[in-house]
Amino acid sequence: MLLVTIKCPEFEEPPSVQAEGLLSFKFQDLEYLKVLARENQVECNPLLAAVVQNNLGVIAYKNNDHATALQYFSRALALTKERNIYYSRICNNIGLTYEFLGLYLTALDYLDEALEISLRFLPESDDFLATLYANKGIILDSIGEYSEALFFLRKALNIRLLSLGENNFQVMSNYNNLAVVLENLGSYDEGVLCMKRAIKISKMIKTEPSIEQALLYLNLGSFYHDQGKLPKFEEMISAAYTIFSKLNNNELVMAIYKNNKGFGSYWENISFAKSMISKARDIILKNFGNDHPLVAKVYNHLSIVHTAESEIAQAETLLHQAERIGLKYFRPNQLDLAKIYHNLGFTVKDQPGKEQIAIDAYKKCLEIYNFHFEDNHPSISIIYHNIAYIYWRLKQFKNAIMNYMRALGIKYRVLRKNDYFDSLTYRNIAMILAEKNNLSDAVKLYSKTIIIGSKAYGKSNHHVASDFNIMKNICEDIERSDLHLPNTV
Repeated sequence: MLLVTIKCPEFEEPPSVQAEGLLSFKFQDLEYLKVLARENQVECNPLLAAVVQNNLGVIAYKNNDHATALQYFSRALALTKERNIYYSRICNNIGLTYEFLGLYLTALDYLDEALEISLRFLPESDDFLATLYANKGIILDSIGEYSEALFFLRKALNIRLLSLGENNFQVMSNYNNLAVVLENLGSYDEGVLCMKRAIKISKMIKTEPSIEQALLYLNLGSFYHDQGKLPKFEEMISAAYTIFSKLNNNELVMAIYKNNKGFGSYWENISFAKSMISKARDIILKNFGNDHPLVAKVYNHLSIVHTAESEIAQAETLLHQAERIGLKYFRPNQLDLAKIYHNLGFTVKDQPGKEQIAIDAYKKCLEIYNFHFEDNHPSISIIYHNIAYIYWRLKQFKNAIMNYMRALGIKYRVLRKNDYFDSLTYRNIAMILAEKNNLSDAVKLYSKTIIIGSKAYGKSNHHVASDFNIMKNICEDIERSDLHLPNTV
């Protein structure tokens, strides 16, 4: 799961401050703004009053008081009589606040209004237009409109490259966000290139390790994981955790959850993930209550930890709570729902008597994936693989092999080569064939498993050694039974 970066609401300065060259930091000081808001001269100057209310809203937002932030932003909007650039910027701030609250359609309405106004006043090369395009692209990604999201993020990047140059934080964020959308579209090669550019820029603009760099490493690791490049995946995860270990936990929690994506990729380190997600849950429940889109997301992520620790009942309870909230707030085909269904299937797939619950959950996930993705998307391949495993447990061997072959077909069409995933799938089919006493075909597939596994892991890997011993034992059984290998599989 990749993490997006979205620009926070911005402080504003009145024209008089800009013209006089006064120190602008005082318009970001809470106490100064409160005094200014009480003075009569502010009431005589609506634009100055609007700036004060806007900046009070930014401070409330940064303090995670989003309800108060919306009140300030709304007052600022009411004080801005003309639909000018100030009005547009306040609309952007309101949109970002609704985005954080998970109210994506309302957020889009405000961003569209901001864009409509800004396009009348600003040249196409203006950086604020790039900000609006980027923010709209991120929200479109959140509701599954990936092609449209890609269009707006590319527009934002083109403007920023021309106006800011490549070595800039916003350009780095833009490359990262493009990679997020490209992963959702299954465009892995271009996504990896974007992520590598983002990491290169982050190292040039920040010499010391930062949260941003750690998240970029984690995101690139996610690509490598999906491509079956395990050594590179482990290298990126290790680099990310090295940085995380040096950072303040509260800072990390809020950095990630302000991005609205959670801790989905962090479960490789269970103790770290459990600590972080639990802290995030407490923050979210305190700020938003127990009936909010972010609660569904954090419960989904927390279920991953409980599943990894074999606490299946707790994980299943959290996932059903996440599903209930998700069905209330998410779109029917939103990927956040698919992730909940995927994790539910994974959590209960090994539980006796719950196989059908797992299959039904995976099929619901598959329906959403099919809505968004092409038939050859790797995520669809994984679902077929997991469904096949459940049919195998139920001794429905024909259904199991059929779904394993679907998974293999998709994976090969995407990557055009075999990897560890294929090695695992061929091994499982070989085990099914051996269980059906079709020993000769099982030997052929174990042989294929060993060849692929040796290339992916090395010949000394314990999986490869185990496969070789099993194949050797089956060959001895064939000899004892005086069986002959057929010419075809």
